[in-house]
Amino acid sequence: TPENLGQLVSKIRRDAFNPSERSKLVHAIRRYLNEKGLPNFRLEDPLVAERASRIWRNERSKEGLSANAQAALGEIEAARKVLEALRFADGSQFEPSPFFRSQRLSRRFGTDLYVLNDASRPTGSFKERGALVAVRDAALNGVLHVVTASHGNHGLAVAMAAQRLGLRSTIVVPDTTPVVKMNRLRELGATVVATGKQPWRGYEEARDWALRYTFERNRYLERTIEAKGVMRYIHGFEDVVPGQGVAAFEILDAIRALPAEEQANLERATFLIPTGGGGLTAGVGTVLRAHLPQAKVLAVVSQEAPALHFSLIEGRRSEVFLNETGLCDSGIGLTIPGARPFELLREVLDGSLAVSDSQVGEALRLIHRHEGLTVEGSAATGIAALLSGKLPQLGVSLEHPIVTILTGRNIDASRHADVLEGREAPWSESSPVKAGD
Repeated sequence: TPENLGQLVSKIRRDAFNPSERSKLVHAIRRYLNEKGLPNFRLEDPLVAERASRIWRNERSKEGLSANAQAALGEIEAARKVLEALRFADGSQFEPSPFFRSQRLSRRFGTDLYVLNDASRPTGSFKERGALVAVRDAALNGVLHVVTASHGNHGLAVAMAAQRLGLRSTIVVPDTTPVVKMNRLRELGATVVATGKQPWRGYEEARDWALRYTFERNRYLERTIEAKGVMRYIHGFEDVVPGQGVAAFEILDAIRALPAEEQANLERATFLIPTGGGGLTAGVGTVLRAHLPQAKVLAVVSQEAPALHFSLIEGRRSEVFLNETGLCDSGIGLTIPGARPFELLREVLDGSLAVSDSQVGEALRLIHRHEGLTVEGSAATGIAALLSGKLPQLGVSLEHPIVTILTGRNIDASRHADVLEGREAPWSESSPVKAGD
């Protein structure tokens, strides 16, 4: 049970590790994630503020995809076939998300605006593709129990995938995760643990806790019952690039079903992709670069969580602490971009920009007013980019279509109501369940 899990892990740690071994394990986790020795910055650092106010523009190679990106493209194509063939015990299967032109938002911005509505997915977010592919791979390799850390959306997707594929799941979340997400995790049969000892680094703390638990529990099971690899950690953006990239094929399939003139216009569209750790944007960007070479692909981050944008400008991955009460924290609130996504993004992106909480709030109101949709803050960053006034600096012309992904709908109803009413004061809500350490 959640109440006993902390005591259990503490006991395993006392039995299995002395302080020196535990310290080595923490360093091993950082090396495993390619994060040892990364420079780190506070959100209020003047350098962070200066970088967040700028745009990053990338001069892409004209020689086509590198070997690294070609390999990623092959993995995404394989993941597409997996999802198309996947059938669950109840007879259901994975269905593509709706793709449509928003007439009202198109009139509001004076351009053709299209959206892939991943907020309509069963778990309420885009994360399902990556989780289904990764959890299926784990199950085929004999894993019985999957573990992950998440602000909620990735956790929901992993819990759903585990439930449908017959595995157990444990989801570790920061204690700022919206209650609506934690309740839904439990409804999907997951054991939920909340951590919250390091302000501004909630996701990374939850992730490190979950990795330690997975490594230690595997070691304990191997020693006591000689069972190897029973548990596997599913990383929220390092492990899911192939599955997340399938979203781009859904968009391409929808475009190919349109009239020829509309198709031709969309071949030169600008894609505004909400970005946190970079898994979705890296996967989608790789596919679009191969199939729509004339299109522009831009990453949109929050100024309250600008680690990816800051790292692109700096030319190296960096840790930037975040505002854990920002509107985008529960979706793209990460302090370190993923190692694999970062390398792909440096190649396939045309640029990136950061949007403010006030712009995200206005975008949430526009989406609700014009489309009647309730989405979370991170899902609105593509629309917020249109409000930011920065797109012309990235060579974006509204004469060509704009495409964005509404990445999720999992926002607490009270917070969404506050945003709709213009009440956007700092806000957080915590869970009583804490992880023992």
